[in-house]
Amino acid sequence: MRLTIEVIAKDGPSVTARVMLLNDSFEPVTFDRTLLVGPNLQFKGAGMIPVSTESRAGKGETSKVTLNPWCFYGRDRTFEAAGTAPEATFHAYLLSEPGPMLPKGPGGDAEASILAEPVRV
Repeated sequence: MRLTIEVIAKDGPSVTARVMLLNDSFEPVTFDRTLLVGPNLQFKGAGMIPVSTESRAGKGETSKVTLNPWCFYGRDRTFEAAGTAPEATFHAYLLSEPGPMLPKGPGGDAEASILAEPVRV
């Protein structure tokens, strides 16, 4: 699978970023959508803003998503002050298992199975 981030809109101080997880194989792949973290914003010299995740499914429901070959799953998030920052970087990653929300890379101790290439604006 491949994970990407792109800035899809920049309007004055607000910036909208999109993270997409693409199944670039020829077999269906199942993943836990709550382990997809991002897009997350980090300002130069500051910590990350709280991470973007999805809540766990309710009782009896599942958080698992199956992506058919060449299908994608993603989300957009708008950050209101990102356009006024001197340097802002967007991060996204897919954790290999539930745990702390920050993998090695952007910071923290959990292991990420896939890291997206950071995007700077």
